Amino acid sequence: MFPPAFPRLLLQSLLAAGALAVLPANAGSGSVDPSAYDTVRAQLGSNELTVYTAPGCRYCAQARRWLRERELPFAECDVQRSPACAEQFAAHGGRGVPYFVLQGREMAGFSPGALESLVQTLR
Repeated sequence: MFPPAFPRLLLQSLLAAGALAVLPANAGSGSVDPSAYDTVRAQLGSNELTVYTAPGCRYCAQARRWLRERELPFAECDVQRSPACAEQFAAHGGRGVPYFVLQGREMAGFSPGALESLVQTLR
């Protein structure tokens, strides 16, 4: 059995390692100029960015909002509701959602800065 403080210590360790991000409730809101992503959008086909998600995932919702604010096309694949998505997710070695696949590049978890870096590889 784990000690009572184990979940808190695990969370603190993940935060310190940068594996998780804690964002304020209004993170991702505000004014974003979608035209700043015109070059990326021009190079990004509708199915080139796949986001693996699950119902009730707060970070998945933040990732969707981030992408939509920038008007970036993406395909969403729900790993809990679709056996095909779950199979693809497992084939990529995914262990947690959201999980992003963009032209052979993969990224686990949602971090605005990391997702920005991922989509900027298209510029």
